[in-house]
Amino acid sequence: RLFPPAATRIVLPAATPVLPTPAPVAGPLAPPPADCPAAASFDTITAQPSGFSQPVQLFGSAPVWVPQGYLPLNPTILSQSGTPEEGSYPLLTILWAIGPTQHPAVTVRVVDLQTGELAWWTSLNGLPAAPVLTIPASAGVDGWQTTPATIAITHAGCYRFDVSWTGGGWYAIVAIGGSLF
Repeated sequence: RLFPPAATRIVLPAATPVLPTPAPVAGPLAPPPADCPAAASFDTITAQPSGFSQPVQLFGSAPVWVPQGYLPLNPTILSQSGTPEEGSYPLLTILWAIGPTQHPAVTVRVVDLQTGELAWWTSLNGLPAAPVLTIPASAGVDGWQTTPATIAITHAGCYRFDVSWTGGGWYAIVAIGGSLF
């Protein structure tokens, strides 16, 4: 005699909203805002991550750092490529230095504080690819893991960079815009 199978409860994951890829910028960005809130202070260390010929100052919190000059700490003016007719994505490249002894998976989100809009990380061709950057954990590597990543900025604003990993995180607030000349 055959028995019907027991009922199985299926739980579907919550729907993830589909975010539209941001449109290219058709004209120059407005200047960076002058009224961004202050961010928490960073830890700093001096070290020599891979790819550097000498020690540099690093900002962030162990084990996720950004070398001096690779995270804008002052108002930042981005240049644009392409003509206004073609549109373009003003780009900002950040160099992540993870280590020297821990190499966790790192997640970075960048959000405009006024609009709540996420900025998008780009693919190798400079086009927006994802609103969240995930740097995978590096298993058992001694020393530094350095990873460049580029973000497309579509409008001037106060942007909060939220950097997190299991057991820690930090954030930076940066005024980003363009130049009118």
